[in-house]
Amino acid sequence: MSDKRDTPSFMSRHFPDATPLQQNKQATEQSKTRPFVRKSATEKSELDLVPLRLPGNSTIEAGDVLSYQGNGIQNRLMRQLKQGKIQFENVLDLHGQTIEQAHQSMMQFIHQCQQHGQYCILIIHGQGYRSVGGVPVLKQSVDYWLQQHDSVLAFHSATPADGGKGAVYILLRKGSG
Repeated sequence: MSDKRDTPSFMSRHFPDATPLQQNKQATEQSKTRPFVRKSATEKSELDLVPLRLPGNSTIEAGDVLSYQGNGIQNRLMRQLKQGKIQFENVLDLHGQTIEQAHQSMMQFIHQCQQHGQYCILIIHGQGYRSVGGVPVLKQSVDYWLQQHDSVLAFHSATPADGGKGAVYILLRKGSG
């Protein structure tokens, strides 16, 4: 019987230059009733568990569905997520933000949602139809960042009622909030 640590992970096989994320064990003390507050761009954040790196050679196009099912996520739960049957508890709209702003907003949002015990969230990234050259840079980046984030268990493009292929439902690991 081989040790699970001896087999290369999905990430190391498909992204050989990726480095493992460090766990941020310092949880900020916050009231569960406080709303999401975006930090200023000048504030240095320790929440950047996923470095600001853009996906290389991504083939995601504006009309594509984003989907990721992490290890241990049951097919039944993933099917419910795809169908929009899991009620999302918080929303972040990234429209109009630069890549850097979107990265910072998303990392802080995920951290705060997890601290508040929110299990399913929605991030609106847009489809990228108006992007320069027709390349949906923000959509590609959100897909990449979510797959790299240790707190993200699964995600799937939203139903048309919640933003369709311009938004994504995300299941988060239970936080310590």
